Amino acid sequence: MTPVTTGSPYIFVYDGALDSANCDLINTWVANSDMATNVAYATANAWEHATSAGSVSDSNVRSIIASYRNELANLANTAFSKSLHPESTMLLYWRNGNSMPLHADALDSANIAPEHMPPLNSSIFMREVSTITFTNDGYTGGELEIQVAPRQANTEVYTVTPKKGTVVMFDSHCFFSVNVVTSGANSMITLPAYFTTNSSAMEVIA
Repeated sequence: MTPVTTGSPYIFVYDGALDSANCDLINTWVANSDMATNVAYATANAWEHATSAGSVSDSNVRSIIASYRNELANLANTAFSKSLHPESTMLLYWRNGNSMPLHADALDSANIAPEHMPPLNSSIFMREVSTITFTNDGYTGGELEIQVAPRQANTEVYTVTPKKGTVVMFDSHCFFSVNVVTSGANSMITLPAYFTTNSSAMEVIA
């Protein structure tokens, strides 16, 4: 599979990475899940009630996600020339008005004050590559804005417009944000997956 040209060696975009039929099966499960139906989440942001792939109750959908995650690992290994292992995989349901501020999925311990230091075996220190797959459309907003240089905020920005089946891969040290999801027939559904070179941290989806 050939990526869309981004102009950055740290960002890769693949259209049609997850086929439409499997996207629809995932979307149907999410639409009937606690993420979408629990009224207590009506004012929450997407990451506050993310569902891990391993806790997806439908075994068929769970198997689809596990298989796709392995395909992503192969794509990421080629794109980043690393031996990567899946660290965690999730599903997020973005209601109208949801967004995510500028942040990075991985941090360097040298840049964290001692009083805020998480355990050194925390995933935030092990992540090498982040991926976000858009599983549906029918909404506006939700664009990813990724700083093209890892470990540097306020650099040139690469914008990815959500498209069903498209996956975005980027260095986990890149700062990025998610624009506000605005009006539309659907809420945005994404499948983030994170990868590490640490084989002992490999995720298992039963």
